Amino acid sequence: MYWHYDTISGTSLLISYFLGRVAPQNGIPEGVYDIDNEFNLIIENVNASNEGTYYFQLKPHLKMIEEGKVEVRDKVSPSRPYPTVIGCNQDHDADMCEA
Repeated sequence: MYWHYDTISGTSLLISYFLGRVAPQNGIPEGVYDIDNEFNLIIENVNASNEGTYYFQLKPHLKMIEEGKVEVRDKVSPSRPYPTVIGCNQDHDADMCEA
């Protein structure tokens, strides 16, 4: 099992799984990526730089290589704090409040 980022090439290889052993590749430190028991790619501390296309290659014993890809998009929280609700005016629409 191999997980790549952006393209399928030796230099894009992130992490591999072989005979029960998960191994980071290309100088990537331990703990950044992992592969779970269902061969899902786990990305720790996801941020905007992780956004993109991830490709996998799976070679089951005595079978053809299976390949696929998944798009990852980073949902970013707003940079401004949420507004503070000062109060609601009961004389008007109950859904309207002053912020």
